[in-house]
Amino acid sequence: MALIIQTLTNPNHFAVALRYDHVTMNAPVVLAKGTDKWAQDMKATARIHGVPIFERKSLARLLCKRGTLDQPIPTEAFLDVARVYADLAELRRRDARYEVRH
Repeated sequence: MALIIQTLTNPNHFAVALRYDHVTMNAPVVLAKGTDKWAQDMKATARIHGVPIFERKSLARLLCKRGTLDQPIPTEAFLDVARVYADLAELRRRDARYEVRH
């Protein structure tokens, strides 16, 4: 599955949802961003739909301030976002090792 959606937070005040398909996209795109109540609503929606949530305070702040909806993330966020995607890939690999198959 190439499409990856995730939410980055600064635990209570900022939330940013990203979408990335390494096959068709050069960089992740900002799907949604919000502060305070909206950020809490975004996190609740992410939990309901099984979207991974990563707490990265400074990155969430940066993407809320500098990110533009439906546009690639700012270049200064590339390295930190890449690290988050690497963490996500590791979590998925770890979960796959322990998955029970019928």
